[in-house]
Amino acid sequence: MLDISTTAAEFINLIGPYLPALTGFRTQLAEQATSVAKDAAGTAARALSETAWERLRRLWERISAPSDGKPPIGPATQDVIAAPEDPDALAALRLQLRKLLQQEPDLAEEVAGWLESVRTESVSAHGDRSVAIGGDVRESLIITGDQARVNSPNSNSVGRGRTRGD
Repeated sequence: MLDISTTAAEFINLIGPYLPALTGFRTQLAEQATSVAKDAAGTAARALSETAWERLRRLWERISAPSDGKPPIGPATQDVIAAPEDPDALAALRLQLRKLLQQEPDLAEEVAGWLESVRTESVSAHGDRSVAIGGDVRESLIITGDQARVNSPNSNSVGRGRTRGD
């Protein structure tokens, strides 16, 4: 059985950076788009695969379309765009999305399917010294050059205070 709370949280966490672009498309439909929204849309489309971006855009249009009896997601979305690091704004948006997904199980399944497809997209690197990362990388050092040197005074880090390279 689909865990709607987890699905809503994962979806909001993943799409947070794309909200300005997604809402830019909605305001464009209302003839209020700005060049900033269009630029954000282009940046977002480059970060996700073209297929994932188009599917997300259609999904977001469905999620954010106002209708009677449907929890309003627009105000919470605008709060996250205004303060993307505000945990209260993010929590409010997650709550509204969770309510919506509970009311519309087919939409919840579609969101979960989109999340799964994004998780399983393949990543490849091309060219000399390229790096491909198919997930999160934190507290890592990635070096692709010849004879690279890393000097780290921290005894818990690579090299234990020594210089490595060559």
